[in-house]
Amino acid sequence: MAAYFLDSSAAAKLYLAEQGSTWITALADPAQGYEIFVVRVTAVEIAAVLFRKVKGGVLSLEEAASSLAALRHDFERTYRVIDFTAAVSDVALGMAERHGLRGYDCVQLAAAVTVQEDRPPAHLPSIALVSADAELNTAARAEGLEVIDPNDYP
Repeated sequence: MAAYFLDSSAAAKLYLAEQGSTWITALADPAQGYEIFVVRVTAVEIAAVLFRKVKGGVLSLEEAASSLAALRHDFERTYRVIDFTAAVSDVALGMAERHGLRGYDCVQLAAAVTVQEDRPPAHLPSIALVSADAELNTAARAEGLEVIDPNDYP
């Protein structure tokens, strides 16, 4: 079974119409049978984007609330959620040191690397990091992850 790790820039496309939303919606469709991983902080990052768009007059409160309800549902029933543990935090510190990423990008990459490290011993296929963040994608490739940019798709 194929497995994907969605960072916040990719997962947000499931709740906001953006370049790549159609592609990522198809990827995340449970009927595909793919494992979809996210780190818990992704929910907060997406909620912040939604309500900043409300504050900026780009999105209605009703649209944001509907998207937030869908996000909560997906976190409870669809995604394999990785918690921000002390172990992930330690890996994230190393990501900051090696790559100079923004704080939550370090957490995203650390969680993806942690998931990836657990897969070969269990004879599971590698994950691909799905991210629309060019800087994070460069660091992920340097860490040996396969990277897919949803902005490369309609």
